[in-house]
Amino acid sequence: MLPLAVTEAKARYSIAAAIALLAVVLRWRAVLMLPMDYDEPVYLRAAAQYASAIQARDWPKLLDDRHTLEHPALVKLLYASGSLLGAGRLEPLTIARTISLLFGVLQVALLALLNPLAGFF
Repeated sequence: MLPLAVTEAKARYSIAAAIALLAVVLRWRAVLMLPMDYDEPVYLRAAAQYASAIQARDWPKLLDDRHTLEHPALVKLLYASGSLLGAGRLEPLTIARTISLLFGVLQVALLALLNPLAGFF
């Protein structure tokens, strides 16, 4: 027979996994069905500029971007990397939204491990 702490930990992981799965389903539906939001073209344009700089190995250009200072550079780099990996197979909006989906679900899963009710909501 398993100790009570191990059983509780397994139950917590199972609940967090179920909540994360629900988050995947809801977010994937949004990835596929929502119209383009007002700031998504700005992110996609910045990601395309980052991607072209990465392909050209023009590293100073990554630091010299002054057009979208208010947008996080890590997000633009992730979108650019995703667009380089998925080029030709998926449209850039779907790639960017899928990257956001992955990090959003990771956030929900970690929160659900700490507090399942908070992760659910």
